[in-house]
Amino acid sequence: INTVKKIIKRGRDGEFDNRSKAPLNQPTKISTDLVKEILDYRKDMGMGALNLKHQYEINTSASTIYRTLKRQCKIKPRKKKWQQSKDLREIKKKYKAFEYVQVDGKVLYDITKFYKYYVRCFVPRLQFTFTCQKTGASFISYAEGETMIEGCTFITYVLEHLKRFGIDVKKLRIKTDLGSYAIGSARTFKQSAFTKLIQNVYQAKHRLIKHKNQNSDVERFHGLIEEYFYKRTKPSSQADFFRKSFEYIVWHNMFRKNSGKNWQTPLQILKQDYPNIDPQILVLTPIYLNQHTDIYYYKAGLKVPELTKEDFFRDSAPKFYNWFTSDIYQDDFQYYFGDAKKSSYIKKNKGVVTI
Repeated sequence: INTVKKIIKRGRDGEFDNRSKAPLNQPTKISTDLVKEILDYRKDMGMGALNLKHQYEINTSASTIYRTLKRQCKIKPRKKKWQQSKDLREIKKKYKAFEYVQVDGKVLYDITKFYKYYVRCFVPRLQFTFTCQKTGASFISYAEGETMIEGCTFITYVLEHLKRFGIDVKKLRIKTDLGSYAIGSARTFKQSAFTKLIQNVYQAKHRLIKHKNQNSDVERFHGLIEEYFYKRTKPSSQADFFRKSFEYIVWHNMFRKNSGKNWQTPLQILKQDYPNIDPQILVLTPIYLNQHTDIYYYKAGLKVPELTKEDFFRDSAPKFYNWFTSDIYQDDFQYYFGDAKKSSYIKKNKGVVTI
């Protein structure tokens, strides 16, 4: 009955709107001047509630300052990891292909499903990886250790390949971690041979990362190649392993669509920056670096005779040189030397590479 009377009374007074349940008198509510003071401090320094309280000795609790900032829409919600990654993708879209690249090593003897083939086929212990941040295109080679001579051989092998296809390697920004192949001894402050090779010989930039997340693109490739290649391949010999790793690189660079890059392949993204570039730039044979240090020695200015194009290829891939020059891939071999006009990877396989 009392509720009915209250409703009738409010109807007569025209007060059907919902009334605030807040008390008329709030003795603990901070003053308007203090609210303005908090907002001014926040605008000047951008500090959080606890920092503002101790920095400016504000006479109220940190929780009150936080609620005040939140009511005034000065607290932005923290972004999730996937939102931050999405922001980074937008930044990477502004890069140019083969402008920012990452280099890293991956050990192969800790992959459980691949270990028996690693032992049986005498597979090298380490994989070196070169990854373009914008396109996702990657090149790999193998070595027995993470030494500087092997790292220098690998980076020489890749950069010479890019130069042959017209890429200006002077504009490259190469990021590496603090691996021994990149910095040498941690006890010395001298510039390593790896850095000297990049900066003095190729006149590019070498940058050491400060956090492992800064090498996320090459680490992502390591996850992909482990999941789609090492855990699924069954090589019968070392030569067969190199052949299958070569086929995987061709598939990854030319045919695999990336969900994080609007379902485009590395080749499609590369074509946006270089419409007339030869697609064969994304096809580079993995080599056994320990047996081909002459590649680096010659580039470093030591007294090593220059290799011809054919000798260079035979020396860099002796395990399956005959396989690559067979009838199946004859067009590719001739294309490598400049005699053929079209690669057989797309012409014969029609976009499908069997691993």
